[in-house]
Amino acid sequence: MRSREEIMSELSYQRDRLEKLRTLFDLTEDEEETEALIYEEKAAMLRYSKAIREAKSAGITVFAGKEQ
Repeated sequence: MRSREEIMSELSYQRDRLEKLRTLFDLTEDEEETEALIYEEKAAMLRYSKAIREAKSAGITVFAGKEQ
């Protein structure tokens, strides 16, 4: 199992990654780029969900994207 710091870092990284992907999605006009961003967002969501599950297993409380 990863340390608390590693889990919190992963949560923060994936949350920031999702934000950036969504911003890019709003800005792009290219159809192929849009499709690629959709797949990247799905992958980031899966990684974020995994990190949330890890956090809960480690006793880290997550509220609306914030770790406690």
